[in-house]
Amino acid sequence: MGMTIKEIIGELESTKDYPASDPASDEALDGAIDIIHKYQKIQEIVRSKTTRLSYEDGFRQIKEVLENANN
Repeated sequence: MGMTIKEIIGELESTKDYPASDPASDEALDGAIDIIHKYQKIQEIVRSKTTRLSYEDGFRQIKEVLENANN
């Protein structure tokens, strides 16, 4: 495969040190990092034993991740 998710996040965060051409680029980068973090959390939920035992708990946790703007 290519880079791991952790490596991708590190690479994206390191580009924040360089001056952006415009504020929209910074916002897009922050949004992309946020989406990747949410993907990681959802992946952890799907792989957890709790989700295997109760789909309802798993879906509730995933819903919380998607609704939380700070993930």
